[in-house]
Amino acid sequence: MLLVARCTARDCTLSGVVEGGSAWSFNLAGCSFVDLSASNLPEDGLLALAEVLNTNTELTSLSLRHNSMSDNGVRALADALKINTALTVLLLGFNSIGNEGARALAGALEVNSALTLLDLDSNAIGAEGASALAEALKANSALVVLTLGSNPLDGESRRAVETVLAVCTAVHLSVHLPST
Repeated sequence: MLLVARCTARDCTLSGVVEGGSAWSFNLAGCSFVDLSASNLPEDGLLALAEVLNTNTELTSLSLRHNSMSDNGVRALADALKINTALTVLLLGFNSIGNEGARALAGALEVNSALTLLDLDSNAIGAEGASALAEALKANSALVVLTLGSNPLDGESRRAVETVLAVCTAVHLSVHLPST
């Protein structure tokens, strides 16, 4: 029997107050899928979550869609992805991730061997970020789906991704790009 525990924002508790902000703590024990979509997760909450991901071995899917997440928060998440070997699905669509955040995620993809799906739809990733992600795919054999729809990609960035796909013939990769 397969048991999938789905945890939501109510399973993550806000505890205590520190000077100038709040201290987040996450109880993710037994959770394989955590949905924090549209939870208004502040940057310090994202930093705390990234810290938990450094040691968590149970969580396989994480949704952080619709959180106004910026490049700063994504950098901490990317650092956690360099260490985490359990997370296979990461949904970051509908945030404010730009080229800097995409470069940080690209750095994580170069060493991460677990992530199979990365959703980056509807962010602010341009040519520079898409090119960095494309280059990272050359070193990553785990990722199967990368979504970049509704990002401000130009023809150059589309070509960069398509060129990598032509080279990565051993990888069954589906990249969803915005339509032209």
